[in-house]
Amino acid sequence: MTLETWLRENGLSALGGNWRVHIETALRFASCVPDERRREIVFRLPEANRELLLPLLRQWAQGVIPAAVLEKAKALGLDEKCRRVSVRDQSGRWGSCSSSGTLSLNWRLVLLPWPLHDYVILHELGHFAHMNHSGEFWDFLHAHNENAGRLDRTLMKLSTQVMLLGR
Repeated sequence: MTLETWLRENGLSALGGNWRVHIETALRFASCVPDERRREIVFRLPEANRELLLPLLRQWAQGVIPAAVLEKAKALGLDEKCRRVSVRDQSGRWGSCSSSGTLSLNWRLVLLPWPLHDYVILHELGHFAHMNHSGEFWDFLHAHNENAGRLDRTLMKLSTQVMLLGR
């Protein structure tokens, strides 16, 4: 499946929910026009430059993912520990967390449905409370999302397909 097809069929996720995506043909310049009130985003692409969709999408993701992380960190009382958020093009990981307070997330997070997007952020922030995958870590996740186990399994099933998008 192409990135454009995925977006048309599944939309995007950011800022607390799912967004509808429209892809239109532009006469000259590529643009990304989000409408937060309607939770829609329009990508306008010149017919001859459809490959501009990927950089526009990645740029949008770099703007919205850190905002979601900082909001979630504050809600969990972990905002003091989360010092820096980066959005990168990771080939096989959704995210990583360092003991120095840096959280790195994959831009493809916006391609996941909102519950999975939110779960990945919770998972990575959970490492600021427990820097491992111990029982205490999983207890933390379940205390903040009772569906953590189910979401983790769903994420594993969907990961390979989504990770191939934008390559």
